[in-house]
Amino acid sequence: MFDFSFGLPDFSSMFDYIGNFYFWLKMSNPGRLVISSFIILFAFVVKDIFSYLMVQLLNFLVLKKITYGQEKLLREISTPISFIPLVIGAYFAFDFIKVPS
Repeated sequence: MFDFSFGLPDFSSMFDYIGNFYFWLKMSNPGRLVISSFIILFAFVVKDIFSYLMVQLLNFLVLKKITYGQEKLLREISTPISFIPLVIGAYFAFDFIKVPS
């Protein structure tokens, strides 16, 4: 499957993957592609709102004993939290268009 020699890479398998993807894209339903694009766009919009709400919730939970380190941690955790809606949106978008494995 993998060629670990230092010669030129085998591009035939890459071209096969591109050809199969093009064939799948040509045969797929354009309405499903548009709807999945809207799902991903919606995930990008929800990302900032979700991150803000989760940081505010965590801030409320630790408000009684907040220190500088905890405040800094709450600011730094907002970036990983913002990926949760993106991952969920990508899952639903790819599940909706039924991407072949």
